[in-house]
Amino acid sequence: MKRGMPIALGLLAFLGLVSALLAPLVVASAPAQTPAPPPLAADQLVTGNTYRVAGRDPYETAVAIAQMIYPANREADQPTAVILVRPDDEASLFAAVPMIHHPIDAPILFVDADRLPPVTAAALERFKPHGNAFDRKVTAYAMGAIDDAVIRDVEQLGYAVRRIRGPTDSPADLARAVDDYRGEIHALHPPTVVVASLDGLDDALPALAFIAHMPTGYVYVTRDTIPSTTRAELKERFMGAYLYLMGPSSVISDQVAADLGQYGHVVRLGAPDPYAESVLFAGFRDSGQWLGWWIGRTPRDFGWGIAEPGHNFTFVNPADWPEAAPAAIFSHRGEHGPMLLVQADQVPAPVARYLTQTVKPSRGAVDDQLFNHGQIIGTTRAIDEAVQAELDADLSVAGP
Repeated sequence: MKRGMPIALGLLAFLGLVSALLAPLVVASAPAQTPAPPPLAADQLVTGNTYRVAGRDPYETAVAIAQMIYPANREADQPTAVILVRPDDEASLFAAVPMIHHPIDAPILFVDADRLPPVTAAALERFKPHGNAFDRKVTAYAMGAIDDAVIRDVEQLGYAVRRIRGPTDSPADLARAVDDYRGEIHALHPPTVVVASLDGLDDALPALAFIAHMPTGYVYVTRDTIPSTTRAELKERFMGAYLYLMGPSSVISDQVAADLGQYGHVVRLGAPDPYAESVLFAGFRDSGQWLGWWIGRTPRDFGWGIAEPGHNFTFVNPADWPEAAPAAIFSHRGEHGPMLLVQADQVPAPVARYLTQTVKPSRGAVDDQLFNHGQIIGTTRAIDEAVQAELDADLSVAGP
């Protein structure tokens, strides 16, 4: 062995030892390589001016909406009652919406004709309503054609159930049954009445938010006829009614409008399509005298009358009406604003113009910026991400 070899081997061993000691330090000082988190699910997306409320189906969406308004974390956050209605009958579902308002103060939850869905049963276990003090502490209202077996299942959860049902299962009969029940509680049938057509329910959808917001009557006609039960309902108004027809003459004919005149004052809100109808209704307001003068004066006040920034809106797709109708409660206890209709993949031109030209906030008005907001109802199948992004931009402050 040559003389220099042991020295070289010793030097290599020393360097190896130093490398071994420094290796952990080098590794520790290197930046951590963690995978990027997955993007937020589109159905949970919240933007600066919008948020979305969605479940996997109408049953879950109704529960999600109800829990936002009544989280039931404490006694003060519990509803007075719940409204149980089927999601497969559009006209009957719409007729149940007037039950939302005080003193019933209740969200809509869905049941099937012959089954209590598990998600609804779980929600009933959570809510534990106070009970309607004006009606023997009733805690659940079963609307329309629901089997006795479902009622028994609800009662086994500790609920006191009242059925609201007409002599037949027609939507017009249910609307009258609701009107009569609310009339008994308030000792008065409301003089302002929304007239909806069974031949144009999409046109009636925007009115549901206001009906939940203020005590308002709701009746059905068809394009060419006034059902006898509707005539009887309108006759119960003291000193006549103020009737607001939802839709153009293609859904409520001029002859029906004229015939309704024998029951009160008729105003047609007739936009060319349901999307424009929602804008027309958001901007419409009718205020004035109803009853009395110096003594017992009772005014009327119907409609939102929103023509300036600083308000809240609920955006729904009329094609997804089972999720849209329960969202009317946002105008009762939520953000108290109109319901605007959009399509799954676009904001219709009348709605876009209203948002960008009438209610868009400016930098010079701080309050307008703070309160322009919208809740989007349903999954991205009902209203997609691009529409949400456009609505967020429309509701945001104007300018750079």
